[in-house]
Amino acid sequence: MAEALEDYETIKDVYDALSDRDIFVMEEVYDFSDPEEFINSMFSSAYEAAMAVGRGHVNLNDDYVYFNGYGNLETISEAEYLKEINENATEIIEKFRYEYL
Repeated sequence: MAEALEDYETIKDVYDALSDRDIFVMEEVYDFSDPEEFINSMFSSAYEAAMAVGRGHVNLNDDYVYFNGYGNLETISEAEYLKEINENATEIIEKFRYEYL
């Protein structure tokens, strides 16, 4: 196991390497450093984007964004994202072990 984890510097790197994240609250987290680029790439219409933003919780100063269980956007800061990953470190390592060993 230690040899398999040798290429990863942080638990975030291990989390990012997982192909199946469906056991976690945030299945897929996206970079939100350029909100305009993210919105334009993820939505086909202004109405669709407005619905996801309006029914979600979006702070343009946050670093990351994900779709909640209802398809709405939720943003989080880098600190919140890392906290969530660290709180789930045991599950992340187990999932890594299952996928890669």
